[in-house]
Amino acid sequence: MTATTVTQQFFGLAPVFHMGDVPVVATGSFYFLLILLGLFVGAVSLAFNHSLTFSLDTFARVKLPAWSKPMVPLFLSIAFGFTLPQVLGGGSPLVDSLVVQDYGLVMLCVLFAAKFCFLMVCFGSGVPGGIFLPMLVLGALAGAIFAKLAAFAGVLPEGLAVDCMVFGMAAYFACVVKSPITGTVLIMEMTGSFSHMLPLILVSMTAYLVSDLTGGQPVYEMLLKRSLRLRDRARARFEAGRKRPARREPHV
Repeated sequence: MTATTVTQQFFGLAPVFHMGDVPVVATGSFYFLLILLGLFVGAVSLAFNHSLTFSLDTFARVKLPAWSKPMVPLFLSIAFGFTLPQVLGGGSPLVDSLVVQDYGLVMLCVLFAAKFCFLMVCFGSGVPGGIFLPMLVLGALAGAIFAKLAAFAGVLPEGLAVDCMVFGMAAYFACVVKSPITGTVLIMEMTGSFSHMLPLILVSMTAYLVSDLTGGQPVYEMLLKRSLRLRDRARARFEAGRKRPARREPHV
């Protein structure tokens, strides 16, 4: 509460993502699109946890000094800085730009793939950082892709694309972290959109069911289990080394 008061008095409270006016969706046929959005984002996010584990295991198997592994994302960020700077950083400016700039479908897919791969490389290399904000950015991109496809099909008005981005963030979080209620409240606070609880819950629960029915695990629980397995293996090797009898040199 003290931190919030200080922030409000000195910096002013504002949402993390500047989505502007998010239209309130009416009941009816749009709710069928919300279910499709949840299924789409849930299916897209299924690769997140497996790719994260694959990246961590790949960097662990590579026989390189620890100091050299962060060089991989460093050089990759230099390349992206000249070719696709939108994917650098946490990603909140990218989400803001999705609202004011009309990206084509191909460009949205390129941004999603580049952001996804860059996140996996950075996290797998052990560079200090996190997956929380990039995860939401991927959800917004997935929602924008769905909105573009739905607009091409003539079933979604252009003005509701921003809704798909907001709902996409909640759905991606719900599927990866498997916390639909937390994702709903979190996205309402981070976007300042407090009039969309029902569609947010609907999209989040749909994406959560996609993960649950396919045997998905919560990403943070998965990372914790992986860390505990590595700790147990290191402890077992240490104990085996202590119990191994020392070799005796033959007497001359």
